[in-house]
Amino acid sequence: MLTLRFEVWPVPAATGRVVVDVGAHRTEIAVSAAAARTVDIGFVHDGSDNLVVMVMLRQGIFDFVFRSMSLGSGVIILDPMP
Repeated sequence: MLTLRFEVWPVPAATGRVVVDVGAHRTEIAVSAAAARTVDIGFVHDGSDNLVVMVMLRQGIFDFVFRSMSLGSGVIILDPMP
């Protein structure tokens, strides 16, 4: 799981997008109001030594402050429904 912490401000009266590529997986986060965000992105990694993470800003974003990123691994076990 990749956890990103950032602050973002869109252009007034617009919706911008923060685009996060993790390997071949893409996540787009719509932003229509200024916010401090923590975003968790789950993905399956192929086990290789290299992992490419890219954060891009699409039209409509006025300002972006990157705070932190963490990368973790593990197994999530969900209880079956009764």
